[in-house]
Amino acid sequence: MTTEVNVLLNKKRYFYNRYSEEIVSDDLINYIYHESIGSNFKNKVKINIKCNFEVTEEEKEKMMSMIRNNFKKQVQEELYSYEKEQDRKGILLALGIALLILYYTNFTSILKDVMLIVGWISVCSSIYGLIFSSTKSYVDINRLKNLSKSRIYFEWYYEKK
Repeated sequence: MTTEVNVLLNKKRYFYNRYSEEIVSDDLINYIYHESIGSNFKNKVKINIKCNFEVTEEEKEKMMSMIRNNFKKQVQEELYSYEKEQDRKGILLALGIALLILYYTNFTSILKDVMLIVGWISVCSSIYGLIFSSTKSYVDINRLKNLSKSRIYFEWYYEKK
């Protein structure tokens, strides 16, 4: 299946970031992303852009490339965050298991109780994180990947005055 996102650009400046013509407007990127939500995150994405201004073929290619590259950068950023989060959960799991092992060896009773509690909390929170909290990151990463590979079509309804 395909998810369609329709964009209406009345002015060329709405496409570009107000500080640079090498960056896509954050408003446009956010709009495209939020319009893709609501459908299956595995769907391919088709972006239809209607322009009320003239666009050369070079500008059109540049705009398409800018949109895709923007989402590719977001994918890289999300993957980096996801991997670091998974690393922290793995360390927490290892710490919890180590503390539980220490608990079952011969330590003083108060220290043993503290290690038992901290060990179980570490194990439980890391397992919970690995199983449940990673789902949102997975969905976001896949949605951004599909947006970075989206088909982009331009349509002009430019009217000369």
